[in-house]
Amino acid sequence: MRSLGTGMKPLGPAVTDFLCGIAAFVAMKAALLLSGHRQDVRSLAVSIALVSFAASLYRVRRRGVFIAPAVLVGAGCLLPGLIMNRLRMSLTATSFLITFVVAGALATALGPIVGWLLVKHRVLHAITVGSVFLFCLMIVVLSILPRWTTSRSVAVFDREIDPFTSKLYLDRR
Repeated sequence: MRSLGTGMKPLGPAVTDFLCGIAAFVAMKAALLLSGHRQDVRSLAVSIALVSFAASLYRVRRRGVFIAPAVLVGAGCLLPGLIMNRLRMSLTATSFLITFVVAGALATALGPIVGWLLVKHRVLHAITVGSVFLFCLMIVVLSILPRWTTSRSVAVFDREIDPFTSKLYLDRR
């Protein structure tokens, strides 16, 4: 390995893949914070899918290897979100966490598929696969996610409660 002129050795490709995934996660969080859509599960799904796919495709095309970079990018992208969930800092609602993991994992897995098609010079197939994924993502985001989150947000309880009484204090002294 060559030195970078500072006496330090360059990072290995596996570390770079993982850091690329973390950078994708940071980009997703920054986009959500700057756009003001912090509590919208739909924007979470779209943003994590786009950054996971872009990071995975970039690292796959850069290295020429297909599976290992995608796994490392996916780990780097999803691990910070899972840690933040366990620490109760972010993604604490179950619907947010499930959407985050599923959208991120599927989009990360799509990167090597499209990368392999591009290496085989099947650009039309790569565009078709990417377009079908984007179309399915939009269907899920626009129709399925709102119904699913609504069904999970309503809970019916059938139990006795103490009678509610209220006293008004109109005499102020």
